[in-house]
Amino acid sequence: MADDDAARIEKLEGEIARLRRFVADYAAEAARLRHNDQARTRQNNLSQATRVTAEEADFALMMGKKAPRPTRRKSA
Repeated sequence: MADDDAARIEKLEGEIARLRRFVADYAAEAARLRHNDQARTRQNNLSQATRVTAEEADFALMMGKKAPRPTRRKSA
């Protein structure tokens, strides 16, 4: 019976070690994906901010141009 218990304990310890490696691999992969996702989000936000800035600059340039005022003289 003691040999049986020792074999079961050894098998369970092996299973625990395997599951710990699996969890560590899963955590590493999740961290890598999170890092990639954050980098992609930062890049997308940067690109969008650049586009908005360019649009705002074009709009400001267009709005900054004054239309020539008609020269009218008041009749006396």
